[in-house]
Amino acid sequence: MATGTNSNPLDCQECGACCTFAGEVVVEATDIVLPKYLTRSVRRMIEFGSWEADDGVRVMARSACNSCVALRLKGGRYACRIYEKRPGACREFAAGSHECSLARKQAGMHTELPGAEDDVSGSAS
Repeated sequence: MATGTNSNPLDCQECGACCTFAGEVVVEATDIVLPKYLTRSVRRMIEFGSWEADDGVRVMARSACNSCVALRLKGGRYACRIYEKRPGACREFAAGSHECSLARKQAGMHTELPGAEDDVSGSAS
């Protein structure tokens, strides 16, 4: 568990920023099998205006508010319903990392993280 500058622990089972702002989460064949209702097929363009399902690729489904469908609000905290069985991409997303800082800033959480840069766009000044 990483800490912010105020010594507040960053708890992945409390924040939820990465589950809303970090982008698509690809579910790999090596991941634990998840129920299909939690994932969706990725469609790819085969001709202008024509799409087909790419059966080999699935991503975590998104809710109407664009967060991962496995994210829930419980007791004032955001928590992953499948945390112990979450996809590898979620396991690799480290609390306190640069990506974590960007997701938290996009969520309006302006907690400064150790080593976090102020530039949310990722471009160099």
